[in-house]
Amino acid sequence: MEEEEKVEIKSNSGMIISIITVAIIILLVGFVLYTKLTLDKDPLTIDELHQKNLGEDETDSNYIYGGFSFVEFDEMWYTQIQRENTVIDVTLHFGPKDLENIPLDVDLQYIDSEKFPKIYMTIDPYTTDATYQALTASELTLNLVRALNVIPVAACTKQDNNTCINRDIIDCSYEYAPIIYLKESNNTRVYMENACYVIEGKGENIVKASNRFIYKMYGIMS
Repeated sequence: MEEEEKVEIKSNSGMIISIITVAIIILLVGFVLYTKLTLDKDPLTIDELHQKNLGEDETDSNYIYGGFSFVEFDEMWYTQIQRENTVIDVTLHFGPKDLENIPLDVDLQYIDSEKFPKIYMTIDPYTTDATYQALTASELTLNLVRALNVIPVAACTKQDNNTCINRDIIDCSYEYAPIIYLKESNNTRVYMENACYVIEGKGENIVKASNRFIYKMYGIMS
């Protein structure tokens, strides 16, 4: 029990600050784009595009998927979900039709803010794919916090005496809390090891795998 509490307390890491900073930047960029669309009569606003989507034929850049309206603008995909009485705008790099071939085999019982208000997000500090992993982490953080009320805690899979000094060293063998492991790999897939969600890929493929996982969390994709 003492070991569990000790590990849970450690969260003052530069990595989580970096992830949150990137997440805030993405939020700001999204806000600017949304404001631009709202002020301009042509093109239509995102909300107007969603309404237009409901009554017209589908195209490659607007369609209904699983009962959710998706529209593409400026290389980003927009949809909306409802949590209780709140409508939440979701913005990701890929639409669900782009992700149907990515294997996913997970149990979402650990994505539960009441049972597990925190989830470790761990990376290998020696990754050669840091830019795409940072983007992946920022999108996951935005959606876990804003829509699901789950707080990610940054961690590393091993100590490197640099980036991971004073950070939690967590891998999929850890038993006291759920984990998301961003794993650099030539495979692109999402699967589980114990209570650990492994999001696997490299380059834009790890972003695709994380988007696939996010749509699963929202119930948009099976």
